[in-house]
Amino acid sequence: MAQIDRRAWEERQKHDGKLAEREKNVAATLARLRQVAVPLERLTGSEHWDTFLRMGESLQVADMAARAEAQERLASPGWLAPAEVAGLRHSVAVLTASIRARHELMTLPISILSDIQKLQ
Repeated sequence: MAQIDRRAWEERQKHDGKLAEREKNVAATLARLRQVAVPLERLTGSEHWDTFLRMGESLQVADMAARAEAQERLASPGWLAPAEVAGLRHSVAVLTASIRARHELMTLPISILSDIQKLQ
């Protein structure tokens, strides 16, 4: 029966911990990069509003991709069970509503700031 070398085990645990930390850092960096892609006409110049817009834009991109995937599955030539078709149609409807609502929310910062400027 093989014995476990304590030092090898500790080295392995340390290596796994470093690897997990690197993966966490990479995920955080990718999340920040995804938040950057906001059309210039929507940016306000306010750090807080622009952060809000970046977060919303990343959610929009994710929802649009999920909706496109669901629509593609609905349009595929393969057979789908009626329950699966209903679920996909429901997903498309919910995602479409989310995209539209979020779009309205993302137009608010420019509208709010322009109204404030008009009042001053």
